[in-house]
Amino acid sequence: MKRILAALLFSGLLVGLTGCQATPEESMVTQKSTSSLVSAALAEPAEGTTLADIRAAAPEQYSYAYEGDGFTVTADNVSVNLPEGDTISAYYVEAGKLSQEQADAIYDWFYPDEEAYTSEGTAETKSHYEQKILETQQLLALAQDDTSLTEEERAEKVAGYEYLLELYQAALQDAPEDSTYTETSKDATLTEFDDGSGSYLDVEAEDSTLSIYSMNQDNSFASTVTYTTTGLGYVSLDSLDATSASGESAYINPNRYAVEDMTLTQAGAEAIAEEFLTAIGLDAELYSAEIRAVYLNDSSILAAGGQLEITGYAYYLTYLRTVDGVRVASSALSNGLDESEDEAVTWIWEEIEFYVDETGILQFEWQTPLAVTEVLSDNVGILTFAEAAETFESYAPLQFDTANTATEVTLVELGLIRVRDSGSERTGELVPAWIFYGRQDAVYTSTDSETGETVPYISTLSRDPNVLLAVNAVDGSVINLTAGY
Repeated sequence: MKRILAALLFSGLLVGLTGCQATPEESMVTQKSTSSLVSAALAEPAEGTTLADIRAAAPEQYSYAYEGDGFTVTADNVSVNLPEGDTISAYYVEAGKLSQEQADAIYDWFYPDEEAYTSEGTAETKSHYEQKILETQQLLALAQDDTSLTEEERAEKVAGYEYLLELYQAALQDAPEDSTYTETSKDATLTEFDDGSGSYLDVEAEDSTLSIYSMNQDNSFASTVTYTTTGLGYVSLDSLDATSASGESAYINPNRYAVEDMTLTQAGAEAIAEEFLTAIGLDAELYSAEIRAVYLNDSSILAAGGQLEITGYAYYLTYLRTVDGVRVASSALSNGLDESEDEAVTWIWEEIEFYVDETGILQFEWQTPLAVTEVLSDNVGILTFAEAAETFESYAPLQFDTANTATEVTLVELGLIRVRDSGSERTGELVPAWIFYGRQDAVYTSTDSETGETVPYISTLSRDPNVLLAVNAVDGSVINLTAGY
């Protein structure tokens, strides 16, 4: 357990990777005027700079290796992807809203045969908490007398039950004598906020919840859709391997089900997700897929020192929006506020993700929808791959120089990326960009307190999609992923 905690503490390196990163002495990250970018996009493409020209000269793969003081940056024959067609466009965009039509389609997908409802009050009465207190007191007594545990394990379990007792006793004071819980049927109609900032839908059913928020441009919150199967959590197989490999107690029991027992294929999971995307009118393309374990998320079990049980497995799918067949970049790791900067991110990157198993969609999240308002140019002149690679290679040794880390490029793609207008929080342009996607890992060793053995560990610090560097293919500047320009 100590080594597990050490791994978690070491993940503090994430702050160094996403916050105060080093930049070249003459920074290529600049806030340019919108007019200059628009003018560059509107200009007649110079000879050899159309998409067809760039594709003809681009390699199929890219390799790179740099070893610094305690860190590495590599690309091992990764694919270089370019969109089809002879030209690539640029667009005016803004933060999007969810229409009532989309809300209807989302609601009908998840609740085709029933009407969801809203709820008020609580069913957890004083008698409920009195029963919980009695059960926990009995478990506490058993833990105190359990000679099969080590002294440390017994102390940890006893502390967990004592903590639960405190929670239940506090809840007992405020609990009603009788249930105040009520349910009211609710259709998909969006309800306007009193302040006029947008509209929303919050409903639930026996085993799920659905929230839709459609927010106006001037609101500090973005539009989102979240559907969740209640009581479930998800964990990567790498995390299961990392905890179980130590031979010590892990917070999730990985032994109940085997991945080999899955009956749903990845292609089947993608088909379910893409049928849903079509139903709600969202053009998107798969970016990544992996199998993750599904567990019953019961915090009271953890508090008592128990293990959460794996109930099965699901495919975790991430998608990127497409505009006229070209993928729009997103970066999950950059979707955080950096309050130390003058320009904190207020327009986070669009994210589309699913958890899908044999029963269908377990969870769906759509964050910050993008709305294309107008075509800026249908033929933009762009940088060559060689120029973009030169920028990456000059920038990478300074950008990713955190000690004990390994940064790996996994894909290079010519796509579209949103550039925020200067002075605006929610309007901008979609422009062609060379996107260097990848992963970042903490690489370190830990010493077993019992055997003295030194064991290597790798802790992943990023999640898909993760943009390592984005080079604006219109003017060659590096796009600040936090500020959005």
